[in-house]
Amino acid sequence: MSRRELIDVALGKAEPDMVIKGGKIVDVCTKEVYRADILIKNGRIAYVGQSNAEGGHLKVLDAKGKYVTPGLIETHLHSYETHLNMVEFAKALLSRGTTATPEAFYGMGVVSGMKGIKFCMEELRRTPLRVLS
Repeated sequence: MSRRELIDVALGKAEPDMVIKGGKIVDVCTKEVYRADILIKNGRIAYVGQSNAEGGHLKVLDAKGKYVTPGLIETHLHSYETHLNMVEFAKALLSRGTTATPEAFYGMGVVSGMKGIKFCMEELRRTPLRVLS
């Protein structure tokens, strides 16, 4: 997927794969809530705003009356202090809208060294949680 494809969808020159229609967008940066559509191409957001995209092979998700927010980023958490394995840790964050977290694996390194760090990294890679480094 190229940026050009996303740009073409945003400009109305190409069709999205999916549109999320009429949701209330929660902008966590500006603290605004407003109605808009979201155009998706190959699993990526291409456009947020008013859209006439409909029909064809386009999947339409009706979000009218619902809130839509981007995946949230956990900014400071020590996973080893949760006493959860990495899969359960990821489930806990993902179930609450958190899709990314920084992780230094400090606690795992102190207890288990590089072997423990590598194990935890591999466990997290099997989940949809994105680890920021």
